[in-house]
Amino acid sequence: MAKIERYKKAELVEYCKSIGLETTGKGKSILMEEALEYGNNEIRQAIEKGTGLELLTSKMEILAEEYANNLNSKIENRKEEMKGDDNSHYLIYRVLGITTTEGQLIDEYQNRYPHQKIVYQVVFLH
Repeated sequence: MAKIERYKKAELVEYCKSIGLETTGKGKSILMEEALEYGNNEIRQAIEKGTGLELLTSKMEILAEEYANNLNSKIENRKEEMKGDDNSHYLIYRVLGITTTEGQLIDEYQNRYPHQKIVYQVVFLH
């Protein structure tokens, strides 16, 4: 769940519906207030029941999953973009005996971990 303050009205309406709040005829500011109140009540109730740690863990798992999905989506988009990238450096790979498939894997790895110099490692190990 992203910060609700960043939501556009349609996203906020969808979020409010997902937590069971009535949205008909309400403006963005009212919806935001009610959503924040809902969240605060959820926290208060969990603390009162002694389930605060479970609630926190659950929220962290949801957030981690959202971030992981977002990152995976960006990686897949970049892989698609890479298909249209300049591949003139593949000539160097071929001279060094690296197959096209291995070259593609090197490029993918470098895009995932840009601070690591995998090309040099592969060249010396190959």
